[in-house]
Amino acid sequence: MTIFLTQALFIIKQRNIIPVDDPSYYFSYVRSLIIDNDLDFTNEYNYFGITDYAFTPVGKLSNFYSIGFPILVLPFYAITHYLVLFFNMIGLSVISDGYSKVYQITFSLSGIFYGFAGLFICYLFLKEYFSESISSISIIILIITTNLFFYITISPYTSEPYSFFCVTLFVFLWQKTIFLHNKYILFFLGVTAGFMIMVRQQNAAFLILIVIGYISQINSLPMRTIFKEIVLITLGIFLSFLPQIMVWKIIYGSFFVYSYEDASFPYIFEPKILQVLLSTRHGLISWHPIIFICLVGIIISIRSYKIIGFSFFISFIIQLYIISSWWYWSLGYSFGNRGFIGCSSMFAFGMANILEIKIINKNMAIIIIFILTLSAWNIILSLLYLSGIIPIDDYFRWPDLIKNIHMLPERLLERIHSL
Repeated sequence: MTIFLTQALFIIKQRNIIPVDDPSYYFSYVRSLIIDNDLDFTNEYNYFGITDYAFTPVGKLSNFYSIGFPILVLPFYAITHYLVLFFNMIGLSVISDGYSKVYQITFSLSGIFYGFAGLFICYLFLKEYFSESISSISIIILIITTNLFFYITISPYTSEPYSFFCVTLFVFLWQKTIFLHNKYILFFLGVTAGFMIMVRQQNAAFLILIVIGYISQINSLPMRTIFKEIVLITLGIFLSFLPQIMVWKIIYGSFFVYSYEDASFPYIFEPKILQVLLSTRHGLISWHPIIFICLVGIIISIRSYKIIGFSFFISFIIQLYIISSWWYWSLGYSFGNRGFIGCSSMFAFGMANILEIKIINKNMAIIIIFILTLSAWNIILSLLYLSGIIPIDDYFRWPDLIKNIHMLPERLLERIHSL
């Protein structure tokens, strides 16, 4: 309740809902395309006070963020803009500059829409293998005990809800192609993969699912069939990724660009795996212990769901390696480690597999208490993070954090008053 009150006051009192951070770059894409019909970000950057940019070889202002997230927002933003124009036509005075709160709220609400759409698709995916009750409970546990809830409801203007939606849809379609070699599903799988990569380039690593899927069927499928299906998937990827290629051409003057040119993988031979998993600086498991149980569930699932369990485990390992090798492995302003949001449907699968084990039924009371404890911890952790007691991007000591929990009400009141 306190979280939502703080967010509501933030929306009411602040000039901007969209932070001058990653979301403002994504918002600049959307506004420039709908309002100005171009990809010149001069006025958007001036509005948000963005100064951390460079000029590209063709004289354009750079925007190294991907276009996938903004494309998914475009329909919502466009409808809002035309409604605003209509209201002005009938005599109502509504600011139609593309920056006002109505536009920024729409930008945020679209993230909530895609986040909950991702949850529904995740439920459909789990229901293919588990009962309706286990599928529902697994998703509820994932929401209340991980950072998924935070990014769908508290920070929906980031790329995380869109990444969750696209990867979950990709996983749902992929598992269908293992058994149903339908050309329409295969093509749509490719289209979804293209969007998945456009939203977050890191998601390209999830294509390993396709590779493993075909390797597992190499003795049962003719090579000619495999080749045709891969061509169809590749065509879908290319067509859906085409907008990104065109944006690169317009802004950078080249069809293929590594826009993160100042970022690198300095830890490629010494990945920060333990820090990513266990450190207080946004550690995946140290902040959200339930993930460890989900991973155990994925490993156990290899016995019953060989291809899917193995594919999910390998996908997680690859994501872990990518994030651990990245120069900014803590991912900056991150509640928990947001880099693994794309793995959420896989974590849900692992949780569902754990719940299916019969021994769980004998200890249900203990399990419920354990889950509720982790849920309470997740809420407290988010409040500590929002209040600033937990540093935005630094290490801290757990004993010090526990010692300072009593300061939480005062810090939250200070934050609310500051709004």
